Amino acid sequence: MLCREGYTQQLHKAMRKYLPARGLALQSDDRRVRWTDRLLVMMSLLMSWQPARTLLEAFEAAREVLLEMYPSRRRPGESLAGYLEAVQHASDDLVQTVSCALRRHVQEVAGSLWSWRRWVVLAVDGTRIDVPRTAANEEVFGCAGKSKTTPQQFLTTVFHVASGLIWDYRRGKGVDDERDHLRLMLATLPSA
Repeated sequence: MLCREGYTQQLHKAMRKYLPARGLALQSDDRRVRWTDRLLVMMSLLMSWQPARTLLEAFEAAREVLLEMYPSRRRPGESLAGYLEAVQHASDDLVQTVSCALRRHVQEVAGSLWSWRRWVVLAVDGTRIDVPRTAANEEVFGCAGKSKTTPQQFLTTVFHVASGLIWDYRRGKGVDDERDHLRLMLATLPSA
């Protein structure tokens, strides 16, 4: 009789494969810490994939999956507020750590399509995205277009053309542009 691996375990295995082994601690010596770096990253990914109507619903559903992935580990925090606070404090470092690891995987996944002749072919695309009209969003993003428009953020993405995978990205105020964002990403571009 074959033992079939469940979806949660398959997802956990795939996430382990692509997330860095170093730089994302799963455990903490401080018993008060409920959201370690690895749990924060995995929770953020799981929440982004949830077809929930609210952030709280996405949090609750993703937390259940996370508990299935780590049944014998110390349980992560139970409140959305606690998770959001932990993410806010750690997000810049975590994004950097995960981005570097994923860029290495893009080259592995692309395989023989990584380069064409001696060139690594990348494309850049910038776009404005409307964000909800809240006082906080208006203060952070501002309005880039006509008066009475909603706040917008500008997103610039660099893609590896042959694989279609994202190499890097930057986001900012709606008045930003892709040239400025690309200048910030030059240091991450591959040499070949």
